[in-house]
Amino acid sequence: MSLLNNMRIKKEVFEISARIIQYLDNKERRIAYHEDLIDNLEADISTKRGKRTFSDSLNLLEEFGLVQVLGTDAYKLLSK
Repeated sequence: MSLLNNMRIKKEVFEISARIIQYLDNKERRIAYHEDLIDNLEADISTKRGKRTFSDSLNLLEEFGLVQVLGTDAYKLLSK
């Protein structure tokens, strides 16, 4: 009976570990995606060659939830 319990515990630990790794991987992908969006925003601001205006880029920040990533104060600073 104790061997069965031991195996069950190991299986649960493995499943929890797998979920944690998946969560961290997804979080890392979201961060990379947000970094790409920020890089695109910076490129739009610095070159002003893109079709998007600065105001469009700020709207993208709101649309993709980057206001939470940057922080509200940084967003307010950018939008002035």
